[in-house]
Amino acid sequence: MKKSLLLLFLIAINITFFAQEIPFKKVKLSNSVVLANQMKQFASIIEIQNLSELDLFKFQLIKGNYTDALVIFQKKIQETPKDQRQYLDIYMHYLKAKTSLNFKEAFKNSYRKYLDNSDDIEVINLDKALIIRDPTDYYVSNFKNTYNAIKSEKISQLTAKDLVKKYFLNIVFSSTRAIYFKEIKEDHKRRYAVNDSIVIPMKDGAEVSIVIVKRKGNSTTKKSAILVSSIYTGTNVASAMLTASKGYVGVIANTRGKRLSKSEVKPLEYEQTDVYEVIDWISKQTWSNKKVAMFGGSYNGFTQWASMKHKVHPVLKTIVPMVAIAPGIDYPMENNILHNYSYSWNFYVTNNKFLDFEASNDFNRWNNLKNTWYKTGVAFNKLDSLDGQVNKLWNTYMQHPSYDNFWKKMIPYKQEFAKIDIPILTITGYYDDSQRGAMYYYNKHHKYAKNPNHYLLVVAL
Repeated sequence: MKKSLLLLFLIAINITFFAQEIPFKKVKLSNSVVLANQMKQFASIIEIQNLSELDLFKFQLIKGNYTDALVIFQKKIQETPKDQRQYLDIYMHYLKAKTSLNFKEAFKNSYRKYLDNSDDIEVINLDKALIIRDPTDYYVSNFKNTYNAIKSEKISQLTAKDLVKKYFLNIVFSSTRAIYFKEIKEDHKRRYAVNDSIVIPMKDGAEVSIVIVKRKGNSTTKKSAILVSSIYTGTNVASAMLTASKGYVGVIANTRGKRLSKSEVKPLEYEQTDVYEVIDWISKQTWSNKKVAMFGGSYNGFTQWASMKHKVHPVLKTIVPMVAIAPGIDYPMENNILHNYSYSWNFYVTNNKFLDFEASNDFNRWNNLKNTWYKTGVAFNKLDSLDGQVNKLWNTYMQHPSYDNFWKKMIPYKQEFAKIDIPILTITGYYDDSQRGAMYYYNKHHKYAKNPNHYLLVVAL
């Protein structure tokens, strides 16, 4: 009986909580002062009994109760391992800077001191979390869209709570991003020597752009190199820094036509010669001890296998391909059925010398294209006629819907696997989209090579 009464009491509390409505009048989002006051009012009205410790901190901060917020958050920071609190640390530095007369200067000095006291790995993790996976634009648009979607003059406590939480993320990251971006990049300069102006010629006259990363202060002893060969220009520097922090030389080679290369961008087609020539170039550098390893995932996994298409370079000692795609096997089609996502990926990697995130993230364009194609029944190989923009790679792929010589020239085929005698660790996921590619390489290598030194790790996540 007591349990039933308690349950009814809790239900009544929740009904009352959600039923309470708060007057809402839209303000101009560009008026930061008025908007901040509105969010402060909402944060003050909302019942705190149902808030988590982290949400309570957010609400205290928005209300301007910085002392109370600090007390709450110091406990949270102490309980969280440093490698899991990149966002939490931003909150903490933001909070401390809010008590200063000069917010930007205070945040900069606080964050710089924080970086000075962090080791190489910690700063690299900050780069990955805050720069490579920069969440700011999402938080800004998420708050803006949620706010603008409200049409009524009253909102529930639940809606007000959601608004305040999204406003917190919006204001914290939008007001600090430029500062911590600059400070992290300056810290990298303190730790690493980065040469990103190297362009090397290929035997056929094309160019490949190279980035070299070394840890400052290391000895002049010749070193091994760890190579990432990638079409994803600008996204692998943190990995090269990680390599350098471990005492190696980090090398990034971008697909011909990318970064500083003046060649035409040709995904997939030339890695089988270009990557081998890059490895050869590395072996001839004065800092090289003639030992090279490769690692990376997806496209960066494919390039490792492509480098061994014709023969294994003598200085290549091991590869660690993760979820490696296999052209013609699992990209851009699988079992001769083409994937829609390859259509937009072509623009993402070929529209400029780096990556076209604007095109890639234009989800309305891609969703409308798929829906229009479905409704009109236009032939799949005419998809770009609906898009209104010629997709050269797509049209090329349409001419090779099966595993023909176009695809076979890109990666080892049948007996070409037999000569691959270096240690290999293949990593894939139980639910990964590119598992088929990873397993293709693993199975074919074991089929054609005698006693291959090849291990497989399948992560069930």
